Amino acid sequence: LIQFGMLSHFFKIFFRTTIKNSTYSFINVAGLAVGLATSVLILLWVIDETSFDQFHKNKDQIYLIMANAKMPDKTITFPAAPGPLAPALRQLPEVIEACRMTDTGGRILFTHQDKSIYEEGLYADSSIFKLFTIALLSGDALHPLPDNSSIAISKKVAVKYFGDKDPIGKVFRLDNKLDVKVSALFEDMPANSTLKFDFILPYQLYAKTDQYNQEWGAWTGGTTYVKLRSDADVESMNRKIHELFTKPHIWVRWDTNIDLFLHSLNDWRLRNDFENGKVAGGKIAYVRAFSIVSVFILLIACINFMNLATARSVSRSREVGVRKVVGAARHSLIGQFMAESIFISIISLLISLLIVQLLLPAFNQLTQKQLSIDYTNPMFYLGLLGVSIITGLVAGSYPAFFLSSLKAIQVLKGKVSGFTGATIRKGLVVFQFSLSVILIISALVVYRQINFMRSKNLGFDKENAFLVMMNDNLRKNFNAFKNEALLNPSIKSIARSDFNPMAIDGGLVLDDNAWPGKTKDDDFGFQFLQVDEDLLSALGFVFVDGRNFSREFVSDSANYIITELAAKRMRLTNPVGQFLHGPRKGHIVGVIKDFHSGGLQEAIAPVIIGFNPSEARRIVVRYEAGELEKAMAHIQSVYQKTSPDFPMEYKFLDEPFGRFYQNEILIGKLATWFTGVAIFISCLGLFGLSSFTAERRSKEISVRKVLGATISQMVMLLCRDFILVVAIALVIGLPIAWWGMNRFLDTFQFRTEMGISVFVISALSMLAVALLTVSYQSIKAALTDPASALKAE
Repeated sequence: LIQFGMLSHFFKIFFRTTIKNSTYSFINVAGLAVGLATSVLILLWVIDETSFDQFHKNKDQIYLIMANAKMPDKTITFPAAPGPLAPALRQLPEVIEACRMTDTGGRILFTHQDKSIYEEGLYADSSIFKLFTIALLSGDALHPLPDNSSIAISKKVAVKYFGDKDPIGKVFRLDNKLDVKVSALFEDMPANSTLKFDFILPYQLYAKTDQYNQEWGAWTGGTTYVKLRSDADVESMNRKIHELFTKPHIWVRWDTNIDLFLHSLNDWRLRNDFENGKVAGGKIAYVRAFSIVSVFILLIACINFMNLATARSVSRSREVGVRKVVGAARHSLIGQFMAESIFISIISLLISLLIVQLLLPAFNQLTQKQLSIDYTNPMFYLGLLGVSIITGLVAGSYPAFFLSSLKAIQVLKGKVSGFTGATIRKGLVVFQFSLSVILIISALVVYRQINFMRSKNLGFDKENAFLVMMNDNLRKNFNAFKNEALLNPSIKSIARSDFNPMAIDGGLVLDDNAWPGKTKDDDFGFQFLQVDEDLLSALGFVFVDGRNFSREFVSDSANYIITELAAKRMRLTNPVGQFLHGPRKGHIVGVIKDFHSGGLQEAIAPVIIGFNPSEARRIVVRYEAGELEKAMAHIQSVYQKTSPDFPMEYKFLDEPFGRFYQNEILIGKLATWFTGVAIFISCLGLFGLSSFTAERRSKEISVRKVLGATISQMVMLLCRDFILVVAIALVIGLPIAWWGMNRFLDTFQFRTEMGISVFVISALSMLAVALLTVSYQSIKAALTDPASALKAE
């Protein structure tokens, strides 16, 4: 009964205090709710990012084999291994299983009866099912891919073509030239899987895709994965892989400047950026950054609580004094105020969950994820309860210790000043707005860098062009396709290329004597692009010497065009006419200006361009500005005439932009979101403090007005202290933001300049927002009739 009475007494005091100070209570709850909602959203994102690939059993024993290619100026790291390496690895006692896989070089057209749809998958050894946790729903677990005419498909593909029927034994025709029979059905890969595919074809089919693979057993190999015994030593395994790699039957056609090493599955998502052969970070940096931001936003919300609680200390000081006189111990007062803050935190948490549910669809669209809250997980509730208790303790700690420290005799004599704790309150406001200005500058700089990358001259014209994926029919009928396509005035030009010039994946490391004067030290790579005679002119590449390819010169089938940087690397002062032995023996017929063939995080690469239309996998369609719909409709019509068996696939030329800068674009969007949240919460607190200050100084304002002070003077009097605090926050926040954003921009080879305008705009914006927040209460107080405040005197 005593405990129930004490609890009832606590709730009575809590609700009376809350209702009496409804404005300040609303500000506290709203600030904490928004802060907690933001933290929950970030927490969901962080949990998703850190959960990638964790569903695989024995995940700590699975590794991807990476290659370090040592160049004279740097080391390039990429996932690749020779095809014969995996069978050799299976002979080592430390290796439980090894698997080779590679993509199919693009989407494959699946045809079954009247359905024809492009699907994405890979070639792989059947050991993929033993190495990774891929649920096999039907099929022979020991031999899921028994022969080269078999295929394993995902549940999604099976439902798409067969509904609820058993797909085993059904036949697909692939790209209208190969029939395969479904031999296994597997569960769809989870959204948090690095490996994503909807079908698996036998690796041996890939080994037959070109003459080198047939002769040397898939020397290109694709990627190789291994599962090691739990007691295996990684460094020892790296040495053994190096020994295997140098054996003639495995090393064939690979360069001597390459070394292989193991990369843990746990690092595939978060630590996959390499610099000079070493891990240099990855998404882990963003996970840490956003985790820190969520803590900062929650701190800003807690600071509001602290500030308003200490500011209102005068109104509750008599309560403390009376309770101490009747015998209340300090620890019981601390417990009461802590309990109040935790209770407010729990109420805020419940409201924050409602906010999260409302914002989750927009947040998922922003982050391109399918995040959700698992309300059936008891750990979820324990985690939320822990967060709310910690938040309540942090928010209520200073007010609780401050109020409980008041002396009863001083309180009852009215000697407690409203300015008690004013210095700490100002310091906390400075901290709040320092974080806010850092976030504002960060959002502006990221936005400027993204705009810089969008508008950067790449060395060719990427606008008003799209790519149509090539197939065998289109390759045979290309001339007919081109001639009819150009009849429409909306089409400017038609050309062919093996890669998108914005994202060249092909590379060359040339043999000795590949060009005049080449030495063994010139062991660096070139990017390699194969085009027809129209590609360079269609996209506006600029020639600095020589000529373009032409069908009038039969020898051009073996000739090359190189970039200025390639000529510089070869140390050729007059490159046109010089001998060059690439995939074919030929001569350099032209030199073009350097262009960006990758992201702006990377330096411009030297490029060799060959004339080989037969290797083209993409048709480049250049259309008149503003006539995309007409051009697309015409190309679609011509495509159906020349290649009726294949649905048209197309991509815009600048499509790689989103892939290159996916992280930066996401950072920019989230930074803008977090900045808005931080400013909103900070302004809520500033509004509450200005309201309290205006209320506390109402008699002073009335006296000044009676003595002749103008409204503008009163407003300036009330705003001055707050603007000074914000100015101090700017002095602290601006240099920290400058340092942090310079670190961010240093990750780009080509970067924008921050400029003084970013800091001026941020400072003026912060001052303007603070001034608007404070001005409302200041003007309201200045317009109040002096008689209403002085009538009690």
